[in-house]
Amino acid sequence: ASMSKFVRSSKFRYVQGRAANKDDIYENINPSPTSAPDSNFIASNSKFFAIPWKGGGGPFVVHPLSCKGKLNSVPAVFQGHSAPIQDLSFSPFYESVIVSASEDSSLRVWNFEQLMDSTSPLKEDADDKCSVQLQGHSKKVMLARWNPVADGIVLSSSFDNTVRIWDANKAAEFRSIELPDSPQHIAWNYDGSLFASTCKDKILRICDPRSGSIAQKVASQGGSKGAHACFLGETSMLATVGFSAQSDRQIILRDSRDITKPLVLHSIDHDFGMLFPFFDPDTNILYLAGKGDCNIRYYEIVSTDPYIHFLDEFSGKDTQRGVCCMPKTVVDMANTEINRFLRFCDKYVEPVSFTVPRRADQSNDDLYPPTYAGKSCLSGPEWMNGSNAKPALVDMITGQAAKETKPAATLEPAPHQAAAVTEQKECEEQQPSKAAAEKADSESRAEPPAVEHQPETKTVEKSDAYPLPEETSFQVFQTVGGVELKGTLTVTVNTNDRMKEMEKRIKELESENAELRAKLNAK
Repeated sequence: ASMSKFVRSSKFRYVQGRAANKDDIYENINPSPTSAPDSNFIASNSKFFAIPWKGGGGPFVVHPLSCKGKLNSVPAVFQGHSAPIQDLSFSPFYESVIVSASEDSSLRVWNFEQLMDSTSPLKEDADDKCSVQLQGHSKKVMLARWNPVADGIVLSSSFDNTVRIWDANKAAEFRSIELPDSPQHIAWNYDGSLFASTCKDKILRICDPRSGSIAQKVASQGGSKGAHACFLGETSMLATVGFSAQSDRQIILRDSRDITKPLVLHSIDHDFGMLFPFFDPDTNILYLAGKGDCNIRYYEIVSTDPYIHFLDEFSGKDTQRGVCCMPKTVVDMANTEINRFLRFCDKYVEPVSFTVPRRADQSNDDLYPPTYAGKSCLSGPEWMNGSNAKPALVDMITGQAAKETKPAATLEPAPHQAAAVTEQKECEEQQPSKAAAEKADSESRAEPPAVEHQPETKTVEKSDAYPLPEETSFQVFQTVGGVELKGTLTVTVNTNDRMKEMEKRIKELESENAELRAKLNAK
């Protein structure tokens, strides 16, 4: 029998999504009837989740993840706004700090460390005494996002056609960037040095938050419902999801160094719900969850054409009003869980786990590279003065700070930059002076880190430490009683156990053929 590649090799090809058991969901949710269409509606960290609550003004509830089951019918809330909450976002560095964006044109940063812990809900209502107000917007504030590396830096967008950067530690505005139209979505890049915005004018912009300038802009999706943006980790890629002019939902991948020429455009379906992108840089998996959908699709992102591979989708029982991705540190490594989401479905919140099927005797360490540690690398003033830093990482296996950052996925230089990159490299090789080194260091701080191109390979490199799954097919031909039998045997095994598994499956095939031969002879 001949052997050939059947599909692309990937250890994430068979990722499965599974909803939590009824005992592990959170019930009796009574949410606010209004929320921003571009907001996740629900927010979470490793200890709590938060959701806007129904009531006068702008209340919201923070609930411990450890307290499963039904919430109190009238729970204690955080109340400080005079209009409904539009967005909530937990600080990536402090478990008990959260920012709220409201229709009252303000933001509030709350610190509830002295009011509650992760073992029991809030005992009584908390007023604005445990928060500081960020004032400057003149209309509804729709979104708020924390910088991933700098302490206390918050990005917000509003219907007043501005995006503002705040120093939450000083309750002061640092920068205001005026846009031609209302921003619909905002997203930081991997090291918090740039952010992307999409607006009602259907333009995607990459902005420098410290200079206040717009570095690049391009027409985004052609549909009228807007688009959401997401930087894909340390790679140079930027994803936008939205609607085409024909109203079908689509995803576009671009090189963030030159966003004028899309790398790939992938059509999804013709549903009408807004899609929210969530990227996991540890596995290079992009998750798409839509408001009003029952499912969460997920794709693997690679560095070569076609750049995106559909893996599968999780399908829930009820439609979702909001979705958030939890920190990687909460996953159950013993059960090969690689990600966990929270789905808000009308009256309950449901955890959804994504796992990689593995044999019990197989090592799982290759699924857990160093991940985001949730520790600030820069102070607010350092970042505002121009300093850059990559996010701090933690070793998932040992729990210790990672000594080395994981390598970024690779991507070819943009076509118009290839000649310039080659010329610059030759110049630096000829003049390896101190001035050139200082220039290279300055450029690395001014823009996202450049990445090297690696040629496309059709197989995954074999690792002596951790076996990688591969899929192989056998074409089987046999003639019995003048009847030609054809079939394809597909085997998914690990490289170090391949021969043993192949021999076992071949014996099974021979047994099945013997039974079929007996039936044909009987006829």
